Amino acid sequence: MNLATHATAPRWLRLLLLAAAVGGLLLGMWAGLIRLGWPWPVLRPVLPVLHGPLMACGFLGVLIGLERAVGTGWRWAYAGPALVAGGTIVALAGVPGWPGPLLTTLGSLIVTAVLVGLVRIQPALFTATMAVGGAAWVGGNLL
Repeated sequence: MNLATHATAPRWLRLLLLAAAVGGLLLGMWAGLIRLGWPWPVLRPVLPVLHGPLMACGFLGVLIGLERAVGTGWRWAYAGPALVAGGTIVALAGVPGWPGPLLTTLGSLIVTAVLVGLVRIQPALFTATMAVGGAAWVGGNLL
């Protein structure tokens, strides 16, 4: 299968997901500095608690998922980072309960499916390592 023959998502969608990843990074860093005791304003009461999820999911999960979606050109692959970004936004909004974690976990499952698909196309240590990392991410989200 030639990955170059697949269509890619519209530019606006790729830029929107990239902006979500950058937002996750900046807010995650902000939350980390608050946790370190810096006297920065707490934008949302839940922000300091979300430092880990913002960095691991809101930044790295969205960015790696976007990169793999762009790299494969599989349109369905964009659902992974989009769901993770949505889960991050829901968590930042302070919505209680399962909606944020559910969206993030579903997104991580899709990103992991993309990574497993890449192992099937190109069986190599580096693709297998990415797929195992994706599975670990799903496991962490389930906890």
